[in-house]
Amino acid sequence: MTAILLRLIFLANAVSMLLAEEAGGGKDKKPDYSSMPGFGETPCMLFSCSKGQVAVPKSRPSYTSMGCGAMGGGMMMTAGANGVEKYSPCCDLFHACYQTCGSPKKLCDDAFKTCSAKICGSDKECVSSADLKGMMMNFGGCDKYDKAQSQNCDCALKDKVEEKRAAALEYFYRKHAPNGKADPLALAKKADTTAKMASLLRKLVVKYPKAIKIKKDPQQEMMDRMMKESREKPKKEEVQVEEEGESDFDDSDEKIEL
Repeated sequence: MTAILLRLIFLANAVSMLLAEEAGGGKDKKPDYSSMPGFGETPCMLFSCSKGQVAVPKSRPSYTSMGCGAMGGGMMMTAGANGVEKYSPCCDLFHACYQTCGSPKKLCDDAFKTCSAKICGSDKECVSSADLKGMMMNFGGCDKYDKAQSQNCDCALKDKVEEKRAAALEYFYRKHAPNGKADPLALAKKADTTAKMASLLRKLVVKYPKAIKIKKDPQQEMMDRMMKESREKPKKEEVQVEEEGESDFDDSDEKIEL
């Protein structure tokens, strides 16, 4: 309960600062949020293996996105909007980036900001919404990023690394780009470091975005259901009142005044 209250307070502060900025508090510069909890450059360690082993992607890399509402902080639901934003493709790529073994957290966060800024353009409402999502990414620290990396990384002996990378690339092409012309082993030889392999997979996901499986955020579903019920409840009460009024009406002829 305490954690939820802290998140609510944080979100309220963040929103108020955004509104103050829109009101003219800073037309040419963005506000400094570094003093607020959860902000600043949060150092998240890359996935690491024991001595003699190297981090490699799973042999069957998979990417899942629950949309913009699930980007961080646990309080990102968008009431009544089904979590769909103008910059939703950027949110999907953000999730995929976290799930790409060897991708630094800051690189993924910065990529989202660049992507959303390009899509939003001069749309102020879109920009404000994306800025809020961008701020919330660091709220909660490295947990979300660390979990995604742990679920999508393996450790391999140095003499097996190239083979593991080639297997991951072969699966990606077979699953998501069957018509793609590429030699997985040749690509694995070029992507001879964890960082290079991560960069290659990110580029492939951008080129073949259908590789990202879109799923409904359960928190967003709950929020949508609550909003729907709140809209329907007044209608039911109104019908009930009308029915009660009709039952009290006495249409006996004896009551007619002459």
